[in-house]
Amino acid sequence: MNKIRQMGSVFLLVVVLFLPETVFAEIRVGYVDVDKIHEQAPQVDVISKKLEDEFASRKDELIAASKSLRRMEEKLLRDMAIMTASERKGLERDLAARQRELKRSQNEYNEDLNIKSNEALQEFQRQVLETIKRLAEDEKYDLILHSGGGVAYFSDRVDVTDKVLDRLKKQ
Repeated sequence: MNKIRQMGSVFLLVVVLFLPETVFAEIRVGYVDVDKIHEQAPQVDVISKKLEDEFASRKDELIAASKSLRRMEEKLLRDMAIMTASERKGLERDLAARQRELKRSQNEYNEDLNIKSNEALQEFQRQVLETIKRLAEDEKYDLILHSGGGVAYFSDRVDVTDKVLDRLKKQ
């Protein structure tokens, strides 16, 4: 992300350095507050609800397993004095195995949720960028910056890459 931000900053600097003053009056620049989009876009609520629904049963299973473990721990503490050594050891072994299984299941759940969340976020970001591009083209923006410090869109009109290359070749 920092590399993209740096490239955006370098691009903006190049635009400022190489465009004549008369062109600045003709350039249409916009700004997008990415945090506000993430907070207020209805798609974010839809994504959250979809993920919540998709993972609800697994979450419920983990909660139930955790409660079951707590009951086993309570039983062990409560009945320890009246248990034989082999019963206590067997219950402790069973408890330890179930704790490992619960921890593994929780890790798997978190990994799966993170993967799905990241996929959904990437798709949403693609949708946001596509929307910015369409808006920029429809409303004739030349440059749209975003709150992350980078460039969300630029038109060919402000692309001075070839001019920079020409000047570098002459040096």
